[in-house]
Amino acid sequence: MFTHRVIRPWSTGTISRKWNLFDSLNQYIFKIQSLVSAASVLIIQDGVIVNEWYYGSHELTEQNRKVDEKSQFNIASIRKTYKGFAMSLALYEGKIKSLNDSDYLDDLDEDVIAGTSISHLLTHTHGLKGPWKRVFPDGTDWKYNNAGVNLSGLIHRTFR
Repeated sequence: MFTHRVIRPWSTGTISRKWNLFDSLNQYIFKIQSLVSAASVLIIQDGVIVNEWYYGSHELTEQNRKVDEKSQFNIASIRKTYKGFAMSLALYEGKIKSLNDSDYLDDLDEDVIAGTSISHLLTHTHGLKGPWKRVFPDGTDWKYNNAGVNLSGLIHRTFR
């Protein structure tokens, strides 16, 4: 059930030290594999796959398909991490002035969205149930839902 392929195009210099990090990662995943039914790790550097690692199967049945390079996983809540990172990068690059800004969602109902900052969207303190209904005033409470992440996606699209 375990497939591991490491591609090491470099053998000397600073980059070769990075392989120790990959080996540690792969060894850790190998060590805990009995705790998960499936996993994959793919590391791409400068457009080149430098590490691939697959484990497990898609189902726990006799007809299961092993995890391989064609496997797809539902990323679910991890996208919130990516969205937060993308906002940090946009802030760093000057594409947004502040996480406290609330003027990036101009196409939505101003009565509902007014005052909702990027920070509110990323921290689940926006008080929204979708872009059309407010459940509580922004910044006054916390409610886990995808409304903020989905709306932050609209903000990202304006940077393209």
